[in-house]
Parts: sequence; structure tokens; C-alpha cells
Amino acid sequence: MSILNSLDAISRNTLYTLKRFPFVFMALYLLIIFLWNTVGIKYSDKALYPYFDTAERVAFSATVAIVLFLVFRLISKNIMLTILGVVISVGYFFILPSPFSPNHLNHSSLWLMVALVIMVFPAPFLFHQRDNQQFWAWVQQVLFIAILAGLFSFLLFLGFMGVEYGLKKLFDMEFAHTVEKQLSMILFLGFGLSYFLSHLPKYPTIVPLRTYTMVESYFVKYLLLGLTVVYGVMLYLYSLKMLFMAQFPSGYLASMILLFSALGIVTMLFAIPFKGEKKESYQKWLWLAILFQLPLLFWSIFLRVEQYGLTEKRYMLLAFAFYLLAITIYFLWSKKAHFKWIFIGLSLTILFTQFGGDYSARELSKRSQVAHLRALLGVEENLTNESNVTLRYKLSDAIGYIHREYGIESLMPLIPEIVSNYQLRESNSSVNCVIEDKRYFPQYATKALGFDYVAYWEWKQANTKGWGEAIDIAVRESTGLLHVKEYDWIDTLDYYNYREDMLCPPNNLKGQEESLALQLIKSREKIVIMHYSEELAEVSFHEFLEGVKKLYRERVANSTAKRETLLSKKELEYHFENDKLKVKVAFSTLHYTLKGKLEMYHGTIFIKEK
Repeated sequence: MSILNSLDAISRNTLYTLKRFPFVFMALYLLIIFLWNTVGIKYSDKALYPYFDTAERVAFSATVAIVLFLVFRLISKNIMLTILGVVISVGYFFILPSPFSPNHLNHSSLWLMVALVIMVFPAPFLFHQRDNQQFWAWVQQVLFIAILAGLFSFLLFLGFMGVEYGLKKLFDMEFAHTVEKQLSMILFLGFGLSYFLSHLPKYPTIVPLRTYTMVESYFVKYLLLGLTVVYGVMLYLYSLKMLFMAQFPSGYLASMILLFSALGIVTMLFAIPFKGEKKESYQKWLWLAILFQLPLLFWSIFLRVEQYGLTEKRYMLLAFAFYLLAITIYFLWSKKAHFKWIFIGLSLTILFTQFGGDYSARELSKRSQVAHLRALLGVEENLTNESNVTLRYKLSDAIGYIHREYGIESLMPLIPEIVSNYQLRESNSSVNCVIEDKRYFPQYATKALGFDYVAYWEWKQANTKGWGEAIDIAVRESTGLLHVKEYDWIDTLDYYNYREDMLCPPNNLKGQEESLALQLIKSREKIVIMHYSEELAEVSFHEFLEGVKKLYRERVANSTAKRETLLSKKELEYHFENDKLKVKVAFSTLHYTLKGKLEMYHGTIFIKEK
């Protein structure tokens, strides 16, 4: 009988949760269905690529919709908010780029999710007046439920994976390669989110405040508060050091002050259940400590902006600095300050930085970087490889940054002829794709300006005596390598100046580059080859490069020949193969630091589809 009663209680709770959050579950259902289908689409199913792209855009829009509908439902039951949520979710689907890849989401999409998640905490209190203790009781409950939902989902996932492993080993049963991903979707999205929603308090504004245990009290009073004090003392000592030694602030100082401020605010939130004058005094001193650090924070940010222009990262730091200034003044000035405004203010700040039109992070930083590059171009009229290396590096870096972050069209007002010629060259090369014609635009642009592209390692090497040991292999033969019968795709490959490589397509697929282009995600000693969100291969060449370095040093010690001839082209070739791809990486240049750390590589990558 008790089992039936338990099932009845679960059924009632499930129906109530579905009734309470109907649009959240509709978005969740869409998310699971479309993600399930995208996982099932294999790389070889080229006819399904258009549906794959649409499915991923629907899935991400549904993810935004889940949090958006949750926030609106916690604010009010008003039907107008639900309609607004539908309009925003559908509109967001249409503004997502196509082809779409979750691996390369723009910053605005990620910041939107952060802003919406933050709004979950103050949403029930927007139009209800409750004290800080009542607010913190709700926040505690939400955090506790979220942690439990994640933990239970993870434990269930481990359990099911153990069952799958046992069936494979004991009964020789085979499972599709998509099982793990599909199972994680069901558990983490289906079960995890359902558990979270079903355990949210029915009346968020009257959740009873849980009393801290002795361990929790000691954690807040001595660990959190002590850590905040130590961090603050460290920052103030650094400020005195700058004052007495007449130094400029470190580039990391802005991030450290923001971390100190965040730690101080978290400490004050956890201290809400405590009562007494001591708590009020501690809070006042913490806000004053944050306030006195803000001038240094603004100075650190503006110093970098003046030197290098405004970037999206510096814009965000500046926005958070103004946000901190506003809430610090509010809490010091108001005797009835409410902690919900910390969350509301942070969420609104993030939304403005991403969707503020001409004043958004992207637009303002783009204008600043274009102005910065214009100033650099005016320093010297006739640029050559003999021009100042720092100027050449700054120009290379500025062109690369604008091209990478804002697209080639952003450079049209500055170097229109170079951009037009490059676009014409690219359109011609799509018919006869050759490595030389697919040259990375910043390298093409600097060459057109009169000098070779200068990477960071080259600038650093020129300005630091004995900076590193370079291994240069002279293997630059013909660049017209596309027609190598063994391989389908080819591109130059370099690591240090990040770019997303779009490879030349196979001969029989000309004109379909938009839907079939592969993407390379590079790290120091590994390349991941992606198609949309599907990982085709992870090519790790750490051991190979260690062997090359060892072989090179042995030959340097035992030979008087020129260093660039010590290793042959064949010895610099790395081969990789799996069930989807066959890959060859032909390295031409490797640069190591004096300590033997790989700083840069350059070469060519060849890929064949199976």
C-alpha cells in the first residue's frame, strides 16, 4: 500500500509541475528531440546536413526558451509574459547564424544564457517586498536543488554506463556509438531538469530560512570571511607597492579586483542569516573595501584601452566596474538595501553589454579597434620588412584581431583595395582551390602593405635576446598540392595566431563549401577536426613532436651542417587514421623555448574522408 501511495504522490507532483511550467517542458521536449536526432546523424549522411543545421538552431533556441519561460513563470502567471517568451524564443531562432555550430557560439549567445540564469534568483521577488533573509532562503533552496539534480543525474548516468559496460563485456552485446550522448541527454536534461523544477518551492517568497549548522557557521565566519580579508590585504599591499615604486598596474589587476569584489559579495550573501551589529559593521567595511579598489580598477582598464584600444573583454571589465560602483554606492547609501538588486543589476548589465545596439560590447569595441588600426597605419607611409618590428607586429595583430572578431568587411573602410583584391582572389580560388590562394587574410594584407606578417613569437624573439631555439625545416615545395590523389582536403596549418581553418573541398564537391567545410580546433599539441558539433578526429602529436625535438638536438650535437637541413621532410610528417578520416600533417617549422616548450608550429594538413 505504501508503494501505491508513493506512486500516487509522484504522479500528483509530476502533474502539478507540468501544469506549473508547461512551456518550460515544451521547450525541454523540443530540445531533447532535436538533440537526439542530431546525435543520430552520422557524418556520412551528407543529404541530412540542412536538417542537421536547423535541428541545432532549434535545440539552442529551445535551451534559451527553457530558462526564459522559467524566469517569466517565477515572475508572474500573466499570459502576456508567456506570449512575450514565445515571441523572443521564435525570434531568436531566426537570428541565429546558419550554418550554426554550438562549438563556435558568439559571445552574445553565451552571455544571454548567463543573464537569464542569474535572473532565476530574483525573479519571484521583482514585485514582492520581502526582507533579505527571505530572499536568501529562496536562493539557498534553488542552489541546493540544482546541486542535487546534477548529482543524482550524474550518479544515474554512471550506473547506466556500468550496465552498458557489463553487457558489452559479459554478453558481447554491441551498442551504437551515440548511446552515451543520448543517455546523457535523457538523464541530465530530462531527469535533471524535471527533478529541479518539481522541487522548486510552490511559494518562493515564503520559503523558511534554514538555520546554519556549526560547520556551516564556521565556514562563513572564518573561511569565507578570512579568505576575503586576506585577498583584500593582498590587493592593498600591491597598491602601496605601486605607489612607492611608481609602477603601472599589472594587466591582471582588473580581473583580481573583480574576483575580490565577487568573493566579498558572496561572503555577505552567506552572512545574511546572522544577526547583530557586528554583521552590519563587517558588511559596511567590505563595501568600503570594494569602493576604495574601484579607482585602481578603472585606471587599470583605461590604461589598456589607451594603449591597445577597446576590446569586448575590456568593455565587459569596464561594464562590471560601473556595475560594482553603482551597487556599492547603493548599499552604502541605502539603509534598506535589498540583495536582489545585486542579481537584477548584474543581469541587466550583461544584457545591455550584448544587446545595447551601438553601445553594445561588439559595436563599441569594433569602432575602437578600427580607430586603433587607422592610427597605426598612419605611423609610417611606406612599410617594408625593415620597418620597426614592434610596429609591424602591432599592425599584424590588429588586422588579425579585427578580421577574426568582426569579419573582413570591417576592414573595408581602412584598406579597401586590399580587401577587394583578396575577395576576388578567394572567389577565383573556389573554382581551383590551392593553398596559396586560400592564404589567411591577415598574412595577405600585411604582404600587400609591404611586409611579412609578424606573429607574437617572432616579435618576442626579436625583442628578447636568447628567447628561444627554433627548428626550421626547408620543405617549402610546390603549393599546388590539392590534386594529391590520396587526399581530399588540404590547408595550411599554424598554431600561435588562432584562426578557424576552412579547408579546400574535394574536387567533386566544388561550390558546396558552406555546408561541407570542416573546422579545426587547435591547441599546442593537438588538433580536433569537427563537422558542426560532431567530432571526426582528435589528432594528438605530442609524442611525435617530442621525438622530433630529441632527434634534432642529437643531430645538432653531431653535425656541422646547416640547421635547417638536419631533418628531412619525411621525418617531419605525422600520420593519423581512424574509422572516419585519414590525416597527414606535414610540419615545416617548429619553434621551442629555451626550456623546450613548443611555442609555434607551421605546416600543411591533408585529410581524406572514408
